[in-house]
Amino acid sequence: MTDLTPQLAKIKRVGAQVIVGEIYGSSGPVLFNQWYELKVPALLAHMGATVAAQTFIDQHAKAMEGAIINNRWWPARYSDVSEPMMAAYKKKTGTDVTNFAVQGHDSALVALEAIAKAGSLDPDKVRLSIESNTFATAWGNRKFTSLAEGHRMPIQTVVVQIQGGKKVPIYPAAVAAKTDGKYVTVAPVRLGEEVTRCPGA
Repeated sequence: MTDLTPQLAKIKRVGAQVIVGEIYGSSGPVLFNQWYELKVPALLAHMGATVAAQTFIDQHAKAMEGAIINNRWWPARYSDVSEPMMAAYKKKTGTDVTNFAVQGHDSALVALEAIAKAGSLDPDKVRLSIESNTFATAWGNRKFTSLAEGHRMPIQTVVVQIQGGKKVPIYPAAVAAKTDGKYVTVAPVRLGEEVTRCPGA
């Protein structure tokens, strides 16, 4: 996706107040830069992934100001595994851990621990072990839901607002309170930007 001008122009014309969605990878900058350049007076609420990375925010901070982002991984001590995992990742890669790295780490950890607890590589025994045990992972002490509930391992993600080029948690309340994070109302045209009007307009 290299041009969102038609979509953003229509959103601006109809007076939408919020744009909710996800455009990631190389299209992420297109969304934020064109939203900013067109001065679309709608709050941007993004599902995260690419645009939640601090490196992305550093590159596009001005255009992202005020946007709300679903930040899937928020570094914290969820279990005894969290801090050692984050430290080991940083030492090996030189960067902070991403949500994808945490998911990969925790998946491998669950699989290996389930095999150990099953005492076997028999698929049925491993499946029963995965279904019946709780696992200490970097993202906390986790347990799969029942088959009727989709065999999911739900997590609580953090929602942030970009303020001054930084991610400020605004949800859930407990995380926001720890960081003194508060939602800031976004002006229809981003701060520091003025709309040029024709004389007499």
